[in-house]
Amino acid sequence: MLACWKGFLTVWTDFSIEALDAILELAAFLQIEAARTFALKELNARAVSPAWRLLLGQCHHIPGWIPAAFRTLIDQIDEFVTLDEYQELGMLNVHVLHQTLTRIQSHRLAVAYNPPVVQHHLSCINHGECRKAWETAW
Repeated sequence: MLACWKGFLTVWTDFSIEALDAILELAAFLQIEAARTFALKELNARAVSPAWRLLLGQCHHIPGWIPAAFRTLIDQIDEFVTLDEYQELGMLNVHVLHQTLTRIQSHRLAVAYNPPVVQHHLSCINHGECRKAWETAW
């Protein structure tokens, strides 16, 4: 089986992301580690969108891709403008992304509204003025 797989690679060299996704799926099903390694190497060499990295990471158990893709998607969530982009990610992923972003924004607002407690330095002699200056600056 492995010899057949290596022969296949020498014949066909232009793989789409969808084809590499299929190779990962077949590699898992047939337990061909060389095919998985090849597909991951090819995908790592390409500019794969964060959405695809998240989906492929989830589907094919590539844990190294998931956190980075998720962080990138959180940063870009306002840039999703088409229904296709939402459909590509799937309803659950979009829901989790929006829920995470909402929680981050809520936390930022809570911190902005309620300044953290002042930690006075040992050389601070007037705690009241120090606290007031901190709250004003915050």
